[in-house]
Amino acid sequence: MVMDKLRPWVPPLTTSLDPAFLERVVVTLFPRVESSPAPGSSGQVSVTDEDTWSDDLGITDEELDRAVRRLGARNTAPGPDGVPGRAWVLALHARLGNHMRRLFTSCLRSGVFPSGWKSARMVLIKKEGRPADSPSAYRPICLLDEAGKLFERTLAERLSGHLSRVGPDLSEDQYGFRQARSTVDAILHVRTLSTQVLSRGGVALAVSLDIVNAFNSLPWLTVKEALEYHRVPPYLKRVVRSYLCDRYITYPGRDGASHRREVVCGVPQGSVLGPLLWNLAYDAVLRVALPPGVHLVCYADDTLVILYYMVLLVPRGFRGALPVPRLVPRIDRVAGALHQLLPNLGGPSEGVRRLYGGVVRSVALYGAPVWSHRLTGVRRCRAMLNGVQRRMAIRIARGYRTVSFDAATVLARFPPLDILAEMDARIYTRLRQAEEAAPPEVRWQERRRAFAKWRERLEQSWISRQRAVGAILPNLECKKVNSSKL
Repeated sequence: MVMDKLRPWVPPLTTSLDPAFLERVVVTLFPRVESSPAPGSSGQVSVTDEDTWSDDLGITDEELDRAVRRLGARNTAPGPDGVPGRAWVLALHARLGNHMRRLFTSCLRSGVFPSGWKSARMVLIKKEGRPADSPSAYRPICLLDEAGKLFERTLAERLSGHLSRVGPDLSEDQYGFRQARSTVDAILHVRTLSTQVLSRGGVALAVSLDIVNAFNSLPWLTVKEALEYHRVPPYLKRVVRSYLCDRYITYPGRDGASHRREVVCGVPQGSVLGPLLWNLAYDAVLRVALPPGVHLVCYADDTLVILYYMVLLVPRGFRGALPVPRLVPRIDRVAGALHQLLPNLGGPSEGVRRLYGGVVRSVALYGAPVWSHRLTGVRRCRAMLNGVQRRMAIRIARGYRTVSFDAATVLARFPPLDILAEMDARIYTRLRQAEEAAPPEVRWQERRRAFAKWRERLEQSWISRQRAVGAILPNLECKKVNSSKL
């Protein structure tokens, strides 16, 4: 993300593509599925549906406040109207909040999602390593108006609340787009299942399924059936039907004119409600009866089919491989790109350099709760991580290339990645415990614990005798920072 922010402005990719090829790309990315009839007219409300409405179903001040807080926490590109989310936050806090709440309530009562919020501005992004003459080499980014996404947040909260309180809820095997669930949870679930089988002398076979253009090709009829199965209240079903009708994407062409295409299937790209609608529709796949020894683990549209077999012999001590050897080349590429921006003489300030160091840290420690417990005992993997971190720490501290790992990390105040991996794992475990304290306090406690371990390691006689380490060590302290920077 940091690298993307630093790229110079270029004209939209759609303005440089041949018109005929651009049309082929758009048709491929936004297909027409024959089995996806419109889920209902946005303006038709039956007498039966009207009877299900009551005034206590209106949007409350608390619901709107929660949606506004989430809007203010994000810094995304604005939609076709050009109004950024933070401008909406200021306006809603000033005087528009009550007007917006009444508007949302009126939309719920009438079962209408305003048409002005259903048009998205499409931007194409070229995928690396794909031939430029293939439609699959382009990824669409759709930008929607922030006001409409604010309404979507209230709808998504109500749908999620209905699923958890009334149900049927989503499958426990779905980890994508769900609160308090992540890819780390999914991987740990797979590891737990595999460990149980291996401990009994079995083997596990995993088959990964990837659905091509999944979100853009989902039939609306499937969404409608999912709403019925999960017993979604009629007033919410009406709004969702309206939400899916009469949707369009717009994009500039080579001729400078704005082009428009109707979207007749799929869940809206760049939306807030779309991921939840995908989970609802795809839940039917996870409810399929499976043969014994077969499990599904799903993250959004990425599905892992796991088959377990019992055998007579399993390699002794088999525990699976650490991801570090495969991860290091990727970290090297990111660090190499950042090195061009961080010359030792001149260049960005220390604060900016630490921001870049955080990018490397995020890439290196992705999924750390899964594998950090094994990193301590594998010296080769620790050495590989140390080599990458040393080069980045030297750039942060503006040091010479001959500076040692310990001196570079101390000068850059960049604790070793193996210690940070253990810290991330402990934070993950504690935050999954309902009795724990607030997340910022948990992160602060674990950060102090990590610094204490780092200091203990540095106080070893052969390390502390290094001139730079020995000079800084007495003043090395763990400073409390914003939780988002930990």
